[in-house]
Amino acid sequence: MSLIQTRMYTHGRAWLAALFAVALAGGGCVGDIPTSDPDPMDPNPDPDPDPNPNPDPNPQPDPESLDVTGMTMDYWEAEPLANVALETQGMIDAQGNPFATTSDATGAFAFVGVPAASTFYVRTSLDSETLAYRPTINEPAVVVNDDLVQNFYVVSEAFVNINSSTVNQPVDPLAAFVVADVRDMLGLPLEGIPAEDITLTDALGNPMGTGPYFFGATGILDLNLLATTAYDGKARIAFLNVPAGTYTLTVLYPDPADPAAKLPMTVSITTEAGGANLARVGGMGNQPPTGGGGAYSFVDDVYPILQKASLGGVGCANCHSTAKVANFLRFDEDPALVYNAMLARPGVINILDPAQSMLLTKPLYEDPPNHPNATFLDMNDPNYMVILRWIEQGAPLQK
Repeated sequence: MSLIQTRMYTHGRAWLAALFAVALAGGGCVGDIPTSDPDPMDPNPDPDPDPNPNPDPNPQPDPESLDVTGMTMDYWEAEPLANVALETQGMIDAQGNPFATTSDATGAFAFVGVPAASTFYVRTSLDSETLAYRPTINEPAVVVNDDLVQNFYVVSEAFVNINSSTVNQPVDPLAAFVVADVRDMLGLPLEGIPAEDITLTDALGNPMGTGPYFFGATGILDLNLLATTAYDGKARIAFLNVPAGTYTLTVLYPDPADPAAKLPMTVSITTEAGGANLARVGGMGNQPPTGGGGAYSFVDDVYPILQKASLGGVGCANCHSTAKVANFLRFDEDPALVYNAMLARPGVINILDPAQSMLLTKPLYEDPPNHPNATFLDMNDPNYMVILRWIEQGAPLQK
């Protein structure tokens, strides 16, 4: 699933409405979209399926929809902004359109009825008579099992201009301005990473834009800085004049087990002409799985990922369960039953081409979406990587 992403959605697609109206009613889900025949592999499904044989002794509620609230802010001045338009990317409503809203006179906004277990981006834009702003893609929002409070920002042309002037770069009005917050494995500011260990490249490995440049104590780029440095709790970098497109931001950091070696952290960034991106690389969302190159199994590694958020999973079973709309492929049953059902359904697990397994492609962020909400923003998601490596190893039930 890449993240960051700045894709424009096509509104009012009738086919999306038909596909997702029912699915959204059951919250976030991972896998195929039900049709008039919910399971072509089993045209006469068991009318009374077995209940979960391993019930949680202390069950927690699994909400079907939640709210995302916060403030819209000027990224440079950190002041609330009214009348900012917000639109989700990677999540659609029952009509097949992005969730959309506008901040009020105080800068407050609300997305109401967001499916649980959703991960998405928010694009902000503001038409102002006093100051020009760029359409801005913010850091991702991760809605698990509770309402989320998160502020979203808009980057001003003044901020782009002063930073471009500081590093002696002209402003290309058809290019994007990219800012990334660099984090270590614990989510803390990652300092001391030199410019040669930070790249923004296209699919062929070609460098894109100019940079990286490093933000200093004043909140403006500082040519005297040659490595990431933390100010106000963030170690930020910038790339200027990035053409519209999808690229990979890579940061190499010292391997904790071998300081002489370096490990990559990557995130996908999709820019638009004349836009801005506020990305994050590192933290808890961009490291490879802790299992490294070891063996994975369905029972120990994959099955737990597929469970409801309240059970420690990523929320797949919110609708892939006995009483929900995606019960054609249930993840809340005994692990062996789930495993056999996945193997019996063509395409869910693709041993010959693991990356094309529907278990990975359905919940992966894309535009337009083939799923009501994204679970994996990109293929760097740790849970995505666990499932991919498991399939590459032959998709064993047990170790």
